[in-house]
Amino acid sequence: MKFSSYIFFIAAAICSAGAANSAEIIGFFSPYGVPAEVVKKTDFAMINVQSVEQLSKSLSSAKGHNFAVHLDFELLLSDIKPASRLNRTFVTPDGKTHQKRLTAMADNKIRVLPANKEIRLRLAPYIPAMKLHEENIGAIFLVDEPYLNGISKKELERAGAEIKRFLASHGISNSKLGVIFASGMFNREFATKIDRSAGAYAFTIDNHHRNGGKNLAPAEKKEWNSWKAAIKTGRLTTYDSAGNMFIGGGIPKGYDVVAFDFYLSTILLDGVHEKTLDWLSMRYPEKCGVFKGSNMRELRQRLSFFRDGSVLQGTENRESDKAMLDSIFECRMSATSDLLHKEIAKARKLGTNVQALMISESSNNGVLEFDAKGNIEKDQPAKLNESRVYDEVKRGVGFYRNNMARFPAGLMFFTYQDEFDTGIKLHVGGAKNMPSVIHEITSIKLVEK
Repeated sequence: MKFSSYIFFIAAAICSAGAANSAEIIGFFSPYGVPAEVVKKTDFAMINVQSVEQLSKSLSSAKGHNFAVHLDFELLLSDIKPASRLNRTFVTPDGKTHQKRLTAMADNKIRVLPANKEIRLRLAPYIPAMKLHEENIGAIFLVDEPYLNGISKKELERAGAEIKRFLASHGISNSKLGVIFASGMFNREFATKIDRSAGAYAFTIDNHHRNGGKNLAPAEKKEWNSWKAAIKTGRLTTYDSAGNMFIGGGIPKGYDVVAFDFYLSTILLDGVHEKTLDWLSMRYPEKCGVFKGSNMRELRQRLSFFRDGSVLQGTENRESDKAMLDSIFECRMSATSDLLHKEIAKARKLGTNVQALMISESSNNGVLEFDAKGNIEKDQPAKLNESRVYDEVKRGVGFYRNNMARFPAGLMFFTYQDEFDTGIKLHVGGAKNMPSVIHEITSIKLVEK
């Protein structure tokens, strides 16, 4: 990660002196650009690069400040993998291999990186702005959650090396590369578990597709035909991802910053994590032992905001929810951080001097009011939802402060603005419009500006 020289000095101080008396490095994921208030109150931001104009404007807003802008080039430097090239086989948790019944959707989540020549062509228009504002450029990210989305370690290394060569040829010689993994996908064993969990979903769909239409009454047959038509285009992208993830693990050579995102919303709502806490409990019993033998379906039933009917208010419900979510946070973040740092140690032995960035959640999509099946309910208690986001932010800040020496690249919150997640077709409320949340983050003792 290429912070300004002052930020690098702080990061080095954290590494050498430990967390005690060190200044926090705090930032936001702010995909559309970098608002002035983010520059004034935090130390860095990450944007999704979408145009030369947007990049120039974001970097200009940071000029003259000890502020880094991390550049996520996924929209420009990766493409959706053609459906015809997707693997049609998958493996279920029992180790059996199956053939998919449904053809892949064109709008799947599996990505590919272009050839080296194409990388240079796509980056070329952005070089002038990057040269002009080099002192404020942080790390360059090629593709989000690469292993989950089918990009291999070898491909990350190939494309990353080409980007560094191309930037150096234009006088940008100190560029840094970053990579953000989905949960513990950098770990081979964890990645295999996730891929097979996706396989379980694919098997369920195929099994119903094969057997669900038998011996039905006319009305049931009509409903069945509707499902059959809808599942061709309306299913979770998990179906196509099964068998197409990269499960080899490891941190790619030549990368400078590594992070993982493992949000509360992910653990609560993503079906591939149905048994993840149980899996972690067998490897980290001290932090996760309370979840031995559990599954997320059962745990959701103990949360007051996953219930049918009216909103459950009251101190007792909030305290019960908080205790549960405290335990879930401590398990997933402690265990996954340990897994990450084991991979970092391996990478450093091979000459890759990578530093870790922590990512935590400041959005509301995991703490909305849901029904018992996990569907978002129509009426939402904004203040109660905000209080749950506030609690999650407090957990993130507390964990970061207790582990600063392990995350010298800082703490990034997802997300600043309200967003629309096209993958799950959901409006995500960001920190900006939740006063208590934004105050908690921006009032953290920061690097002197």
